[in-house]
Amino acid sequence: MCYLTLLVPAYAFAQSFVGGDLSAQAPYGLPAQDFAFAATTPTSNNTFPITGYNTSLPAGANDATETDVGGWSLNIRVLANVPLANSSSPAINKALYMDATAMTITPPAGVGGFNSSSWRVCAIVFTGGLRAGGATHADGSCTGVLAEDCINQLQANSLANKAGRTGGCRDLDVPTNCGVHFNGLTGTGYGEFASVVDLLPPSQEITPIGNGSLTDRGSMFFASGFEPAHRGNISALAAAERRVWPVLMTWTHFDEAGAVADSAGWLSCAKTNDSKEVAETASFAPVSRVLVGLERMGWMVLLWVSIMFS
Repeated sequence: MCYLTLLVPAYAFAQSFVGGDLSAQAPYGLPAQDFAFAATTPTSNNTFPITGYNTSLPAGANDATETDVGGWSLNIRVLANVPLANSSSPAINKALYMDATAMTITPPAGVGGFNSSSWRVCAIVFTGGLRAGGATHADGSCTGVLAEDCINQLQANSLANKAGRTGGCRDLDVPTNCGVHFNGLTGTGYGEFASVVDLLPPSQEITPIGNGSLTDRGSMFFASGFEPAHRGNISALAAAERRVWPVLMTWTHFDEAGAVADSAGWLSCAKTNDSKEVAETASFAPVSRVLVGLERMGWMVLLWVSIMFS
């Protein structure tokens, strides 16, 4: 079992986010099985390596994050025209559809399991995306998309504090020089940053995800549904496919007493490739239309997610 904590910043534009146990929930109140079925036939997707570690190692003072283990991957996929006919939300027009984004983390075959007493994995998804677009790399790195000092500072700031196994995931301090790159790090009051250096709200625990039936051992931990629309909304599809999602993961290894032995952070910039529908259509509305309201973006709380790697 792997504990993955997810921080989901939410913004004012009509969009539905879910994080954690996606075997029991989906955007806009869609039944989880409906969303899972739609996710098997994405319009576009991309899988790239991420830095990960041997999470089957027991607790100890050794530096378990000194040497990474190859084979960990992050998948991002975009789903087009997902019907909302079975949505449980009374506010949803059941005749409409949504385009959606989903993310999955998958361990390598060489990692035999997850020792929940000695490891914690945290993830932060910046749902507002990046303020300015940039060419993403096939390996999912943020080089050339974000300034190198911003990448280094975010990864350093994500490292676990000294609270240990019972302390939950670390709140993220977004450095001032990084805030200019992200949509929505402005505003005042609770739920909206007074400045880009404010700390995020604390974490809370939610239910585990069971993936024993998945042959690829992948765990879907995040999904976003764009504003419901009529079928074939190329504008929304283009916005979903062209958004760059910064995803920050922190790997923490504990000693026998439950204190932090070592910790490492890794930042990815996840984006799918343009689908044939988007690449061949030039008549859709500007993608910036879908970003209306991002300047009023707020932050949801950290979600403590238990993910099982079978």
